[in-house]
Amino acid sequence: MKTTDWTNRSPATISNETQVVDDTGNTGSKKLPRVSPIKLTSLSEIRTELACLYREARAGRIDTADATRLAYVLEQIRKMHLAMEIETRLLELERRTHK
Repeated sequence: MKTTDWTNRSPATISNETQVVDDTGNTGSKKLPRVSPIKLTSLSEIRTELACLYREARAGRIDTADATRLAYVLEQIRKMHLAMEIETRLLELERRTHK
């Protein structure tokens, strides 16, 4: 059986299934394993997840290329969190000055 890394998989559907194509070209669906949700609503939680990812890659449990991709996604989440924080503060300042 030929295996591929997670980056070559089709996107999961709402039912947590993904379309798979076997070596003969036949398609079907495969149930993906459930992953515990990770709370990433604060910079501290994002930092914790990034540190965990680093340790997993350092220990060889995650391929470094995959870890790099996941770290990039965490960085994008961090940037969005900061942008939303700035927006919230700016809106509050504008609300106070326009009273």
